[in-house]
Amino acid sequence: MTTNPFANIDAFGWVLLVFVFLSLAFSVVALVILITRKKPQNNGGGSVAGNLQHPYAAPFPGQQQVPPAGQQTQPTPPAGQQMQPTPHQPPPPQTPPQPTPFQPVYPPPQEPLLQLPEDYHDQTVSLFTDDQQPSGMAGKARQAQINAYAVSIQETSEKGTRNHDITVKGEFSIGRSASNHLQIGNSTVSAVQCIFTASQDGIYITNRSNSNVTLLNGATLAEMHPLKPGDTLQLGKVQMKITTISKHASY
Repeated sequence: MTTNPFANIDAFGWVLLVFVFLSLAFSVVALVILITRKKPQNNGGGSVAGNLQHPYAAPFPGQQQVPPAGQQTQPTPPAGQQMQPTPHQPPPPQTPPQPTPFQPVYPPPQEPLLQLPEDYHDQTVSLFTDDQQPSGMAGKARQAQINAYAVSIQETSEKGTRNHDITVKGEFSIGRSASNHLQIGNSTVSAVQCIFTASQDGIYITNRSNSNVTLLNGATLAEMHPLKPGDTLQLGKVQMKITTISKHASY
């Protein structure tokens, strides 16, 4: 009768047997790998250790050091000679940037608003251009000069009569608005009814109202007209009589 050799093996023996079997299997696999692994090729003619050497490490005896890619090597001097140090070359001088000269920017010349002759104090100054110069008496009145006149006016309306003593120098406006030189507080008078203009040969009157026509001695004032003592002006429902006109002594 055949006896089973594994019948008397306990649990510990089975574990030990499995461990030995696995160790043997791993050893066989490792041996096969080492045998079948391809030997690395040495393209540089040196050893594998030489090829794996760090680029900046010292070479092995009998091995020539290969510089890294992109780096130039210095020639090795013969035996018994010392390498001459490379002289230091200073960097080329740099030209400092030249400052840009300052160029001031001037505004374009502007034409004066009014060209006056040098002797304008002794001449009359025209308020109009050459193509706007009127002819006759109106043209003389519009040649404005520094002239002043004392004028006395008698105002008559439904409120009564009152007198005005005014000085006409240059242009003198009359109307209902408070911005006039002489304000007439009557609703029938326009904001600016008429203008007195002082000239070299007297005072002239011009109508400035489009709604209320200024009457001079009962006639419609259509253009500039000279004033003289005794003239009567009709401004709406207000009547104004020129009593005196005299050259002002202060001018």
